[in-house]
Amino acid sequence: PAVTSLNQPQYEDSVEEQLDALPTDSTPMAQLLAAEAYTQQQQRLRQIGVVLKEEIANLDAASQTLLSLYYHQALTQKDIAGQLHIRQYQVSRKLSRIRQQLLLSVVNWSQETLHISTESAVLANVSEVIHEWLQRHYSPEPPEVSE
Repeated sequence: PAVTSLNQPQYEDSVEEQLDALPTDSTPMAQLLAAEAYTQQQQRLRQIGVVLKEEIANLDAASQTLLSLYYHQALTQKDIAGQLHIRQYQVSRKLSRIRQQLLLSVVNWSQETLHISTESAVLANVSEVIHEWLQRHYSPEPPEVSE
């Protein structure tokens, strides 16, 4: 049989190759790779959740209370300051220190486990993931729907 390369022009007067005409997004291999990447991402998020839960459990009671007031009860820093009888800037600084401590624990874990570098873009992304995780972790549970 004649062998035809996919790199040949599709038509005699065309510059487009046959390889260019193949679908790339809907191939079974692309779907499989996308599903695998999604599964790995979800697994990493679960692992980060475990690291964060352990780190939160190791925080002092005042820091845990501060996280709960800010993320669970969704109080503003000003409201928290009034409730704890401290200044708003102190609440802001304490929250920043706690998040920095959590970020450091996740970064250390990721360096040891995943061998990920600590570039500023990576740190910003991890910081955002931590913030989103804290919001989900402290969010009130939705009421169960009975049938």
